Amino acid sequence: RATITVALKAVNPKVHTDHVEKVLIFMIEGIPIIFATITIAMSTSLTYWYKDMFRGYCLGGLIFALVVCVLYIGCHVFVSHNPKRDDLMACTYHAMRPLGVFKRVVRCPVDQAEEKQPHWGRCVIYFFSGLIIEVLVLVIFVIFHNFPCVFIGQLLATILWAMAVRNYAPRLLGKAFWCTFVFFILLTVGLLVGTMAQTKAGPEIKEANTDRLAPIAYGPDTPQYGQMDKNYRGLPLHFELSPWPPEPGYPVCKTLWGFPGKTTEDSMSILDLAILAFASSMWDERAIRRGLGKMLNGTSLGNFELLEVEDPTTVGRWIVLRFPHMKLRVVSVRGTSSVQDAYADLKLYSSVAVLQFMAILTPVLSLMPVSVTRRLVKSEIGNRLFGNKAIWKRLEESAARHKEEGKQNGEILVMTGHSLGGALVGAVSSRVQVDGIGFSPPGLYYQVLKYHFSLKQLYDSFTIIQPSNDVVPRVDKQRGMIEWIECNQSPGTCHRLTHTACELWTKCGDSRKRDWREVCSTWYSKGDVNVVNDHKHR
Repeated sequence: RATITVALKAVNPKVHTDHVEKVLIFMIEGIPIIFATITIAMSTSLTYWYKDMFRGYCLGGLIFALVVCVLYIGCHVFVSHNPKRDDLMACTYHAMRPLGVFKRVVRCPVDQAEEKQPHWGRCVIYFFSGLIIEVLVLVIFVIFHNFPCVFIGQLLATILWAMAVRNYAPRLLGKAFWCTFVFFILLTVGLLVGTMAQTKAGPEIKEANTDRLAPIAYGPDTPQYGQMDKNYRGLPLHFELSPWPPEPGYPVCKTLWGFPGKTTEDSMSILDLAILAFASSMWDERAIRRGLGKMLNGTSLGNFELLEVEDPTTVGRWIVLRFPHMKLRVVSVRGTSSVQDAYADLKLYSSVAVLQFMAILTPVLSLMPVSVTRRLVKSEIGNRLFGNKAIWKRLEESAARHKEEGKQNGEILVMTGHSLGGALVGAVSSRVQVDGIGFSPPGLYYQVLKYHFSLKQLYDSFTIIQPSNDVVPRVDKQRGMIEWIECNQSPGTCHRLTHTACELWTKCGDSRKRDWREVCSTWYSKGDVNVVNDHKHR
């Protein structure tokens, strides 16, 4: 009140504190009531209209707070760079009574001391130094996509600009600004560290950038199949889900993907798709062929063709496989396994993550219209400047091409992926209109405008496998067919595709009789397997 009064008084001396108070009192209740009235008028619900009214009222309150913040910041900048007005504001503040008393502060003693002039030279130097660093940051990002340099450069530019403002208005930036600044630095670092943790979640990711990534399971015709040199904690070599298991297993255990009318043997199970999603993390074509051979030899999937292998340094790298006898093509998209992938996660989901974090303190997402949140997330300026579209556009082009080629050969297309790859699969499969399966993907509810698809398209095409203790799928909101699976390990372990596949194996079994013991014995033992009698183990 004091800041706005002094700022307006500099323009019109007839403005007094009671005038400002009356306007604020009207806005405090007037704006929420106006929005509540509008939402009631626009509501299509005859039963729950009061919910729309309450949501509109709260939204009006948030808009009032935003308007007041903008007014305060503008007036504060205007007042604080002038010591005389700053002293008048302090005097007015201490002379005012509580809101609603409408006491007019008529006179305040003013310090007649000589006013301190702003340091214009330093202000200009700091401002242009920050501008030069910002330009260099953009150049480095566009050419090298080096996130540490970008982060440090943005940090230095912000500090220099803050120093420029401080030299222009010495009393403008106080402890509140620097505390907020440090908070957002910590939040950014936390998001980066949390995302990077995905790239180090397990030993299979540490070897993803080499050709030493071990298979997740072994097919019946591989030398490693059935080795008895270890106990493997009593796990069976293989098992299938019986008609009367101790637990019914997950609904997804009975779900198949493939050409309509094909038998179970010639269709994809959820374990098959997990293996193919895992294969996309292998380094190059030679490693992928070798790894897929070890995981698929001895099964009906062994006769595969590797049609396309995207460069391993590509964000959201993918591979395309063809299974001629199944009339099926599969696009498999890699999850977060490199610094570039981690930065892509930040670009795509940092805005949603910040809003969800702030929702802990205030119900921003529940009160703000979904369309507004989606427009904020869409950030077309950021897309054009930093090239977010390139992350998924080439994948969409490849998927659309293989869908059309498969259609000409009487084949259908299925997509699968993990983590970031799962989110890209959800977006692209919705746009291309093919079946997509995502293992632990972030949500896509607020991303529909960014990727230009509808929720109905997502409902029709996307299946999500979500471990119960995995935090990554809790970013944004999930839409599609969601299959929850149990996980009592740490969030990092629950996010690993290997653990998810092992959980599915112990509950679903594997009709292709692959050997999962080497990987799954890390977390599971004989008592965790969903079988009835030991004599059925082989």
